[in-house]
Amino acid sequence: MPNLDQLLPEITDPRRLQALESTGLLDSPPEKAFDGLTDLVAKLVSAPVSLVSLVDSDRQFFKSQCGLQEPWASKRETRLSHSFCKHVVATRESLVVNNAPEHPLVRKNLAVRDLGVVAYLGLPLFTPDDEVIGSLCAIDSRTRVWSQDDIDVMSVLANAVMNEIAVRMYIDRIQTFNENLQVSNENLEKDASNLKVLCARVASRGTRVPKAATVTPLRAANG
Repeated sequence: MPNLDQLLPEITDPRRLQALESTGLLDSPPEKAFDGLTDLVAKLVSAPVSLVSLVDSDRQFFKSQCGLQEPWASKRETRLSHSFCKHVVATRESLVVNNAPEHPLVRKNLAVRDLGVVAYLGLPLFTPDDEVIGSLCAIDSRTRVWSQDDIDVMSVLANAVMNEIAVRMYIDRIQTFNENLQVSNENLEKDASNLKVLCARVASRGTRVPKAATVTPLRAANG
C-alpha cells in the first residue's frame, strides 16, 4: 500500500501544480456551474456526498461539494491525510472503493474515521494539457458495490467538469493575450509617434527623409 511519501513525487510535480494554479480555481468561491454537477452526481448515483476535489501539494480543496457535513462543508478543504482523491491524482486512474475499512489502499486513511467515508468512487480530472488536477467523486457512508452504470454516469459528469475547466482556462488565456497585445499596440503607437517627430525634425533641417512605413496595430483575438 503506497503511503503519502510514495505519492509525493506525483502530487508535488511542478508541472501539475502549475497547471492546477493556472485554472484559477484554488480557494475560489462556490459557483453554480460546478455545484450543479455535484448535485447531479449525488442524484444520479444516489450518493449522500459528491465533490469536485482539487489536489494541491499538501491539501485537497473542494471547489464544489454536495452533502458534506460540518465543519468540512464550511472549511472546503482537508489535509491529504484525509484524501482518497490523492490516489486518483497520483495514479491518473479512477478509484473504486466499496468498503474502505477493508480496502488495503485506504483503510488507514483518516477520512474513514473523521468524515465517515466507507464507499468511494472517484474519476480523474485533467486539464487540456493532460495534467491531472483532482477528482470528481461520489461518497457513501455505508458499504456499497458501485455498478458499471454508476461509473458510466460519473464518467460523463467528469467530462462535463473538465469541459467547464477547459473553457475557463481558454478564456483566461485569450484575455491575457489580448491584454499583452494591447500593451504592445500602445508601445507601437508611441514608437510611431516618436518616429514622426524625429522625421519632422530632420525634415525641418532640410534633409530628405525616406517615406516612413505605415505602422498598423494588430487586432486583438476574439473572445
